[in-house]
Amino acid sequence: MTDHEFNEKYTESDNIDAEACRKYILTRQNPDGGFCFYRSWGVNESNAPDTLAAVNSLRLLGEPAPQGSQVIAWVQSQQGADGRYATLTIAWACLNALWLLEAEPLYDPRSTIMDQGRRKENITDQAFDWSGLIRNFVRTLELMARLHLTVEAQLRRAGVRLLDRIRTADGGYGLPAASLLDTSWAVRLADLIGIPLDRKPLDYARRCKQPTYGFNITPASVSTSLEIQQGGLRLFARFGTRPTNPDAIIRFVVSCQTAFGGFSRVPGALTRLDDTWRALDILRLLKQFPDQSGEVTAPALTPRKS
Repeated sequence: MTDHEFNEKYTESDNIDAEACRKYILTRQNPDGGFCFYRSWGVNESNAPDTLAAVNSLRLLGEPAPQGSQVIAWVQSQQGADGRYATLTIAWACLNALWLLEAEPLYDPRSTIMDQGRRKENITDQAFDWSGLIRNFVRTLELMARLHLTVEAQLRRAGVRLLDRIRTADGGYGLPAASLLDTSWAVRLADLIGIPLDRKPLDYARRCKQPTYGFNITPASVSTSLEIQQGGLRLFARFGTRPTNPDAIIRFVVSCQTAFGGFSRVPGALTRLDDTWRALDILRLLKQFPDQSGEVTAPALTPRKS
């Protein structure tokens, strides 16, 4: 399915205002080419995650990034001459944005991504943010795969230890208790390090289904967000199974579109670029079940300079 075909299908069937969404994204571009969701408050501070979300959202809407060369230049400027980025989050967002823009980093990023992998080798049983740890582990491995970097045995063993540490008796993953979102990230981690899985995570996701709005964060909770809906759908897609309540999920997504045209994590919350991308990605996933998993597969990035 092309982006244009996807745009036509969900615009007609899901009752979201695609044109208002497009305009919202465009108004969040700063003069330097990058994007930030809080620009409406007079703050022109571009950041990498918002820029990736904007580029990805426009792609799903069948639109090119405005001032594309300027966007590329801003993204490239976030990398130091030694190939490093300030944080893993910035590296992940910038390299993914460059892939979507069919551009390359100015400098070879492989050494800094390998360094991130080595840091993950030393995880311990003590962590203050298990959700953040597993998310960053996944992002590191995704970048390593796209850069054709070898996942060495020690890093793979660290991933296995992490999965063992956060696996729960109910089939989910997370600490201090399992959640749908952590389970989605855990399954992605298992796939990246080549760990075979049974269908217990899917059974856990099924218990998180809610007939009115799609998914709850846990089977016993009455709490959701666009991120949780996306995590649930990715789990179902991973196991090749279509959820039985797609209309409820669509209704929730539609209810999150705000008067600004973008989307908020829950109805009535702030309009954000990352939530706008999540809303569009959810609709894309629903249109492509059970053939697509929603995970991005990208060619290797070739650095321009050493």
